[in-house]
Amino acid sequence: MRNIAVMACAALALISVTARAETSDLDAFKSGATGTYSSSGHSPAAKVSVTFKYPSTWGLIQNTQASGLGASSADKHLACIVLIQENAQFSEAQFKPIFAAPEQLKGFLPAGSEYVSGNSISLAGRAAGEIVFKAPASTPGNPILVSMDDFVAVDGAVVSFQCMAADTTAASASARFDAALPLFRLMAASIDLKAQ
Repeated sequence: MRNIAVMACAALALISVTARAETSDLDAFKSGATGTYSSSGHSPAAKVSVTFKYPSTWGLIQNTQASGLGASSADKHLACIVLIQENAQFSEAQFKPIFAAPEQLKGFLPAGSEYVSGNSISLAGRAAGEIVFKAPASTPGNPILVSMDDFVAVDGAVVSFQCMAADTTAASASARFDAALPLFRLMAASIDLKAQ
């Protein structure tokens, strides 16, 4: 679990996200104007293939240093990435009790983060957990990040779907995140997982 928190920190430090959710992104997604991201064929995704839909107004991003792959808004104001941590000892059964008790999800937070909320959810028909937190970000001009991280376990791997917004103040980053949350939830609902 500590490695997942380290990976989340690396993603926070390496992905550039900045400003405001555009209503057109949500409208595009709802109207079916979407692209599909697939981790298949990427080295961090050897045990599991993850796909999710993103608005056609977004573009794909790759962050090889954090093994993060995903999509960001056209103006780089928002981003959603997939992080996959493989470990032969991970099992879906092992993580179900953690996901069932949201307070246990605090262990997934990167150092220096402020916990906002935790929930038990379902992703791709599997038990999953979700945390929302605020954290310092190393993005120039946008030092505050608000992130929604959804975790789901499959045998041999833990998948983290991270959606984030950043800005210069906690209040403005939170406002941007809140505006984008309906889109982030739709994107999370589109996730499909397959063993490779």
